[in-house]
Amino acid sequence: MSLLIERISRTARAVTLGARISVNIIMGGILHSVVGERIRRWGILGLSVLESIVVVIQVYVFVLLLCLYTAELE
Repeated sequence: MSLLIERISRTARAVTLGARISVNIIMGGILHSVVGERIRRWGILGLSVLESIVVVIQVYVFVLLLCLYTAELE
């Protein structure tokens, strides 16, 4: 019985990690849409800086969640 619960728990972790990173990517797109209108006045450099900030935030959240989930497994 405990083996079944452990498998369900590991599967749930993978699913929630995937769901959270998907929501993070969607929110990055929304942020780009909202802030992008104001940044466009700065030209291509402003959009590049905005994209870089969004990517850094997405990587940070993904790595943080991945570390938390792998720490639970150990």
